[in-house]
Amino acid sequence: MEENKVLLEEIATVHRGTIEGANFCVGVPKEGDTSCLLIHCHGFRPEGMHAELDDTFWLRLIQQGWTVAITSYRRPGLIVADAIRDVLNLRNWVCCEVGIPAWCFLDGRSMGGAISTRIAEKLNSKRLFNGVLAIGAALLVKEEGCELSYKPTIPILYLTNTSEHGPINNYINQVSKNAEKAHRSNEKGGDEIITPALHAVHREGHNWTNARERWRAFSSLVEWAFVGSLVTEFQFDGTKPALFNPGSKAVKIVMPDGSPALECTVFLVEDETCFHLNVTLADLDEIKVRINHVVDILLPEQNDKRSTIHVGAYPFVGIPDTSTVLGESPEDFMCLFSLSEFRNKPAESVLALGLKLGSKILLIGKKDQPRTFKRKPMPAPIDL
Repeated sequence: MEENKVLLEEIATVHRGTIEGANFCVGVPKEGDTSCLLIHCHGFRPEGMHAELDDTFWLRLIQQGWTVAITSYRRPGLIVADAIRDVLNLRNWVCCEVGIPAWCFLDGRSMGGAISTRIAEKLNSKRLFNGVLAIGAALLVKEEGCELSYKPTIPILYLTNTSEHGPINNYINQVSKNAEKAHRSNEKGGDEIITPALHAVHREGHNWTNARERWRAFSSLVEWAFVGSLVTEFQFDGTKPALFNPGSKAVKIVMPDGSPALECTVFLVEDETCFHLNVTLADLDEIKVRINHVVDILLPEQNDKRSTIHVGAYPFVGIPDTSTVLGESPEDFMCLFSLSEFRNKPAESVLALGLKLGSKILLIGKKDQPRTFKRKPMPAPIDL
């Protein structure tokens, strides 16, 4: 994210390097005592992805005096045991080069949530980390010799979309049984088993959360670790309305052939492959474009390059893997991304558009769109 990269250099001393083939980036606040550390464990990535501190959540932490660190893993794709080693290597580097933190937390997303969960189960985790925020944790990720023990010894707070509650609830229930069994048998000599908490996000998707939801969950985790007991319910409705302001609105126009269109702008870029537009679903409805339709995209800054993309919603049934998709983000604005990346493959289709922060785009409605349906809202959460 170009804008955030500039901001990072303004608020932090940035260290980059490589440990055993894993690239890392550490942002040390220019104002602060470096006593608090957050380490990010990323999810499944194809080859060529970079380790950069480009999330507004991390930048906000740095502004509040936290050191934030991220590492790639020594190889792309599915990796668990070696990824744990890379995370521990990064913590050791921070301790040696920056200082030993008084508080250290993990932020794991998707496969990174599975990695950080396993770290929470390790025998010495309580001496190294104070808690785990696991967002969209892919607990079904498996690697031989690195099975789950269902015995975490530090707080884990899962921030999970309602469409993915099954594996998380199963894990929490099994941990709860192990904790009760250990308490009944009065086992000695080991760390206490701590039952995780769940913040449910009432939205379909995978790892599909907005900045407010992530901040609220992390604040709860820190308070839990600091106080020594969970101060809210173990199962909590973590859904929060987005408060993102793109700075401008899309403008409806009419093309020379009479087709309705929207003039819009890329106002945010995430992970180099997800482009947020200042367009909402309501704006698309103004040009008669809805979910399961297609829309033409025209790029005035690239000699009016034009292509057709799909407008979709999770789980994107019926859309080819190689497609570029326009979907609603958790921040309530539409974003462009490659469906192939959503399914853990290189994001070639959206990169071919050549977009960047500030790019101008025309979204053009098509005549004779296929009949579609209005998505029904999910039922209200049940007493979480």
